[in-house]
Amino acid sequence: MANVVAIGTLDTKGAEYGFLRDRLLEHGVDVILVDAGVLGEPAIAAVEVRKDVIVLCHGGPIAEPDDAANVLERTTGVAGFFGASSMERLPTEIAMTETARRFKSLKPSPTA
Repeated sequence: MANVVAIGTLDTKGAEYGFLRDRLLEHGVDVILVDAGVLGEPAIAAVEVRKDVIVLCHGGPIAEPDDAANVLERTTGVAGFFGASSMERLPTEIAMTETARRFKSLKPSPTA
């Protein structure tokens, strides 16, 4: 069976992507729609959850637990967060930033 991932602006072109999705489904093609719109809510559902598919949030903008919590609070059907390679660098990046901030705040002793 064929699989298609269609990436589009579902806020402005939702009807068109819905039409495309429906035609592909009629031909037995599995379709995943990815919403790249930034102007508003999608005109159609961006995700139709199947029982055998787990939906996770992932990506560079999700750098801290609060970021993932924000996504999870504003979406439905998302089972969790997948950190991938960013999980290796984040603790180091945070620690280095905090350490640099502390060094920068040091004041030299007065000269005699």
